[in-house]
Amino acid sequence: MVRVYSAVALWVVTGLVNPAFAAAPNCPWQWLLGNWQIEEDYGFKSRVVWKKLEVGQGATGIWQDDEGNKFTELLGWDANKKQIVSTGFGTNSAYWIIRFTEVTSREIGGTMTYRTPQGITYEGEYSIKKLGSNACESLYKARNLNTGEIGEFKGRYSKTDSIQQQVRDLVSNR
Repeated sequence: MVRVYSAVALWVVTGLVNPAFAAAPNCPWQWLLGNWQIEEDYGFKSRVVWKKLEVGQGATGIWQDDEGNKFTELLGWDANKKQIVSTGFGTNSAYWIIRFTEVTSREIGGTMTYRTPQGITYEGEYSIKKLGSNACESLYKARNLNTGEIGEFKGRYSKTDSIQQQVRDLVSNR
């Protein structure tokens, strides 16, 4: 199965970004910032922490999945093309590149190339829909470049900035 990471960064931005973002690149990244739990429909789980860039309009994401794979993500606004761009690099030469060309206040969508830590590369359409201030859902319709197989991968993202979640995370990392 494909393990879709980023997205969150991008889906998360969904809540902040609107068509006026192109004219106002100082987007309030506050909605995206913090701790998030991701669960894919096939059982895969990961966590990410996003922080606003000190310089520039964007954020960084530090990812870890339930198998121990780690990623570092950089996402920001491409003012010339009026797109959100996300690039992530991780364990075993894994990476993703996402260009969200459709950006509204409730949803973002575009193309994604993703290479898994196992070396499988997928390409396809990726979208993230905001469900509320603390939740998003994603859909990745992608083709496995090794086999040609086409699949749909759905995910749900939940913000976990509560004290209880932080304690659970600390205990589980021991």
